[in-house]
Amino acid sequence: MIKGGKTILRPLNKKDFSIIHKWLNDAEVMVYWYGQDKPRSKDWVKNHFNPAIEGKVNYSYWTIEVGKRPIGYMANTAEKGDDGLFMGRVELDILIGEKSMWEKGYGSDALRVMINYAFKKQGAQRVFLTPR
Repeated sequence: MIKGGKTILRPLNKKDFSIIHKWLNDAEVMVYWYGQDKPRSKDWVKNHFNPAIEGKVNYSYWTIEVGKRPIGYMANTAEKGDDGLFMGRVELDILIGEKSMWEKGYGSDALRVMINYAFKKQGAQRVFLTPR
């Protein structure tokens, strides 16, 4: 768990799948993410997030909470070279799925927390976000 000024980030778990499924199928949310034309099934959510939860990939997902309420999630990808070694770069991606929590600074707070984590705990030399 990582605490910010407004948010708490915790590793995503399987209990989060139903709320993520809801967010990924909300047209207003998805217009800022993959697009409204790509609804996601419950199986897609399970198959997409399980490898990270099980530690089988070089990225992790973090649930963003405010007062123990999940409001979104963040991906943290530690880039590795062909040799499998960490290249010093971390890519972040963020989704605030609860529309009532938009424009309140929660996303900015979560990003600050994860950027700090990437530099101080993961040893990143560069951290970047690819906005959609």
